Amino acid sequence: MLLNMYKPRILEKQDFIELLKKHIQGETSEVEEAFLKNYLQSFQDENVAGEINLSALQHSEDKVFDRIRQEAKNFNSEEKTKVRKIYPRVLVWAAAVAAISLGLLWFFADKKQESQPQPAIAVNENNPSDYNRATLTLSTGQKVELNADSLQQFSDNGIDISNQHGTIYYPGSDVSVLNTMSTPRGAQFKLMLSDSTLVWLNAESSITYPTAFNESERKVVVTGEAYFEVKKNPAKPFKVEVQDMVVEVLGTHFNVMAYANEKNILTTLLEGEVKVHHAFASVQLKPSQQASLTRSDQQLKLIKNVDTDEATAWLRGEMNFDHSDIQSVMTQLSRWYDIDVKYELNAEDILISGKIFRKYTLPQVLEILEGTHTVKFSTNGKQVTVKSFNN
Repeated sequence: MLLNMYKPRILEKQDFIELLKKHIQGETSEVEEAFLKNYLQSFQDENVAGEINLSALQHSEDKVFDRIRQEAKNFNSEEKTKVRKIYPRVLVWAAAVAAISLGLLWFFADKKQESQPQPAIAVNENNPSDYNRATLTLSTGQKVELNADSLQQFSDNGIDISNQHGTIYYPGSDVSVLNTMSTPRGAQFKLMLSDSTLVWLNAESSITYPTAFNESERKVVVTGEAYFEVKKNPAKPFKVEVQDMVVEVLGTHFNVMAYANEKNILTTLLEGEVKVHHAFASVQLKPSQQASLTRSDQQLKLIKNVDTDEATAWLRGEMNFDHSDIQSVMTQLSRWYDIDVKYELNAEDILISGKIFRKYTLPQVLEILEGTHTVKFSTNGKQVTVKSFNN
């Protein structure tokens, strides 16, 4: 595990345990040791979760070390002797482990040219309302409201369509008409096309598709963001049209992100092989690669070794950020929580790294972000105003 102390990042429990073991054994690098010291300092500077702070945790010394010994039970006898010898040295790190064991979420933020991380904690876990909702527009123009709570049966020009607890199915028909599924902000939905290709549609997105693929190619049109698991059929290529770009596949798993308010259109490949075409340029992707089309200059680029987990985090009910400016973060939040965002600061100066779970309510998420001590928020109905923390 490589840590860069100058780059904010999530420090999850298992990561910390591994670092602690290396620290106990004297195997940490200078960078890792400095990271741990900075991390500990954040405990001393802040009152964690209101009632939890460093001094309070140190009073639980015996219990903390029981946990550490359990984590280190596979150490050999020589290493265990080493643990006892450096007992005072690891006490402060043990306190930090105790905090992580309470299930806290770590979030880091910084301003450009600054390197000191600040922690924030998501204390509660609420169950927000169901977000599996969509509208299906039939070829007749009729609109059907979809949700995950019921079984629905309907037809379009004699074509049977069913909604089975949050997934639309086309049980097989040779009749081909166009349907469009769209999701509002704060919602997502799942679709199985007539060829058994699976599509997950993210918030504020749409997909237009034929009810049967009777042509020489399978073609759909997407706005917003969607994840595909394409059924293989070499005789009938699958194509996704995204504005002026086309993604061509035979059978693969990939994510397309093409929101109008994003700077780039991104195609991220998880499995298989795809070709991405734009104007006279094209790139061929292998797993863990990404095609990026920049809206400003219409340049298509190939990016290697991307974090596919970050690109598909929304499928798991997560948002992952790696040195993202606050405007990018709030743009994603606006889709999840159906809010409008106003800025009273230079949004590009605030960089965020971390993970947000969809199970948290909007007030909890804003509290997490305020805990970075870089921004604060005021709300008025659906409008959220972002301000500098020090104003």
